[in-house]
Amino acid sequence: MRAGGRGLQLTALFALTLAVLAPAALSSAHEDLDASFGSDGTVITDFGGTNDAGGAVALQADGKVVAGGGSGGPYGTGALALARYHVNGSLDTSFDGDGLVATDLGWGGYASDVLIQPDGKIVAAGGVGLARYNADGSLDTSFDADGKIPAPTEGPSPDAAALQPDGKIVTAGTGFVNNAARLFALARYNADGSPDTTFGGDGRVETDVGGAARALALQTDGRIVVAGAHVVDNRRTDYVIARYNADGSLDMSFDGDGVVVTDLGPAFDSAFAVAIQSDAKIVAGGQTPYPHGGGLAWLGLVRYNADGSLDTSFDGDGVVSVPGGTVSAVVIPPDGKIVATTGGGRFVVHRFLRDGRVDTSFSGDGSATAFPGAGPSGPRANPNGAAMLADGRIVVVGTSEGPVDSGWQGDFALARFLPDGAAPPPLPPPPPPMTPPPPPPPPPPPPPPAPTAPPGDTTSPSVRRCVVPNVKGKTLAAAGAVLRRARCTLGTVTRRYSAKVVKGRVIAQRPAVGARLRAGAKVNLVISRGKRR
Repeated sequence: MRAGGRGLQLTALFALTLAVLAPAALSSAHEDLDASFGSDGTVITDFGGTNDAGGAVALQADGKVVAGGGSGGPYGTGALALARYHVNGSLDTSFDGDGLVATDLGWGGYASDVLIQPDGKIVAAGGVGLARYNADGSLDTSFDADGKIPAPTEGPSPDAAALQPDGKIVTAGTGFVNNAARLFALARYNADGSPDTTFGGDGRVETDVGGAARALALQTDGRIVVAGAHVVDNRRTDYVIARYNADGSLDMSFDGDGVVVTDLGPAFDSAFAVAIQSDAKIVAGGQTPYPHGGGLAWLGLVRYNADGSLDTSFDGDGVVSVPGGTVSAVVIPPDGKIVATTGGGRFVVHRFLRDGRVDTSFSGDGSATAFPGAGPSGPRANPNGAAMLADGRIVVVGTSEGPVDSGWQGDFALARFLPDGAAPPPLPPPPPPMTPPPPPPPPPPPPPPAPTAPPGDTTSPSVRRCVVPNVKGKTLAAAGAVLRRARCTLGTVTRRYSAKVVKGRVIAQRPAVGARLRAGAKVNLVISRGKRR
């Protein structure tokens, strides 16, 4: 395990970019979008829950779009949610009758990864487990007998997943030691949902990297790459990458021990996305600290050679850091350019050349924007996943939130960007109507507001993290409300006798207070039964 270092400098170019980023994005937002998708390139979908959130996206061979996430209810309850769209952005009603599927896998639900099998079946993975669906949206009962594999009560949840060519499913999550996130926890399942005992002996592998797993990618040779955050202390994290052989053992050809830690500065550096280039180089995307301190995060991309060393052909030292916020997804098209998405109240797509320079042929300045109405009276949107069509169009999924001054309602949000951020020739005007058009309908009521960031979360301007709050001593109902506000969900609730804690109050919680997890992550509680009589 090697720690790499990089000193960041604020150049005049970066200062200028920071000053003009928002207005430039706003002015180009509409022309960068594919108007043939939904309403001017965007789609909003309401599952009917009060806390719907889009977490991942995958593309079928026929071009249909499958988005996964969660449809929430009070106190974080809800279901794993999927929506399928036609190429034009309309809901595909052949998918469970209305294009929408919600599956209860336990208390709460959220899909942070979606996979499409060659036979058209759909696998969703997230904080509550795995589920596999037939092409019509029904649960596939050939998968673990009922189509569902709930996450183990005391074990790690699958926060990222990938599909091997042989149909096996690999997942990665975070394991805890003494209530601290420390382990990369991997699992592999056979095509029927049973544990693959050729992987680690029992289908599971755990590696102590001192942090949390955030993303997973497969190399063409079957090796597995996991990226995440190595926790130094409560004020500092670093990028961490681990590579495994196909049998689950650490790949010792990767930096000598299979694990690389990269320090980009004295603050919160974290990898949230990872992708593999055709030459086996690894690109990890996440955040780097703002060079002059404070809570702002810069877009961070780190590229590693196949042996785990930093690739100095990438911007001179292997690291690209520019204003733009935390990377939520990385996609590498066949031409080798690198596409990364960031949030901060809007969808932003950035494109870089193979050497790490900003690709100014994309929308004129290297970035394109959707949902630009962030502010006190407009909707916010934050991306979580991205995928690319064969023609280079980019589909991004995330969560749309209402104005910040009128309550909160989350919905699935999708946007499709043109390959080069340039609009196609305009369509001819429609023929004049034969009869006068009807009067326009009354304006809809204003949408509810976006929530403020969870207390203590200064690592990113976007609201996509569950920062575990302290709920000890609270009633179960009150604890659920606090967890929901922090973007967490209530996990397993157990009860035990206590001579010190009043009956009905929280004695203990796991993960520990302050743990930074994906939105929708479960927090398990122990409730007092009162004194033993």
